[in-house]
Amino acid sequence: MDEKTNILIAVMSHRSLIHPQCMTSLMDAGRALSLNKIQHRVSTAESSNSALAYDLYASLVIQDATFSHVMFVDGDVQFGPNVLLRLLRTDKPMVGAACPLRQAEPRFAVTFLNRKELPVTSGLVEVDGIGMSATLIQRSIFETMVAKAAVMSPKVNPATAKVLTGPLYNFFHPICTRERRLTEEASFCARWREQCRGQIFALIDEDIGHHGHHEFRGRMSDHLTVRAPAEQKPAR
Repeated sequence: MDEKTNILIAVMSHRSLIHPQCMTSLMDAGRALSLNKIQHRVSTAESSNSALAYDLYASLVIQDATFSHVMFVDGDVQFGPNVLLRLLRTDKPMVGAACPLRQAEPRFAVTFLNRKELPVTSGLVEVDGIGMSATLIQRSIFETMVAKAAVMSPKVNPATAKVLTGPLYNFFHPICTRERRLTEEASFCARWREQCRGQIFALIDEDIGHHGHHEFRGRMSDHLTVRAPAEQKPAR
């Protein structure tokens, strides 16, 4: 984190609605960033095509060199005032807060790596994929994906991407296989991990709220049996 840090906070809304608790979280996060003299800008997007909305923001970060990061936030998510700062201070290229799904059974928008043990350090664990409910991504990830040809810039109607003067890249375009169709978020994670050999981290010890007809709240670490690296038994 340095004086060039400048975060585009991209709030994804459904039917142009942002939950009041999310607005409070955004204002508190903005206040914390300002107190730490970190530049940021909040922008909102409403789109029936969420992959396109994600692509627009990611392509905008590529276009505007003043942005160092994009922070994707779902408009129905609530988080603490220092969560964004914690994510930023990890200095990980891609890191998000583990957000509970909107269902009675405690499940989170995180896919774990297929490993027997997953070390947890200061609430962080490396994962295979994570949702974009509260996820911070460094600009360098998008640059790497473009450089490695992990994404393309398909032709689009200029009116669709009027905020862009440069290419619109398909970072989040769903990947389809014979077995299944990945979501836009899982597709982005797959491109980054599999085609670019990148890493993804989840912050699992923050209490995150996910609002709908009911509030679904949880801290992922409360539902896992985890051990810090120092506590793990040495390999034989």
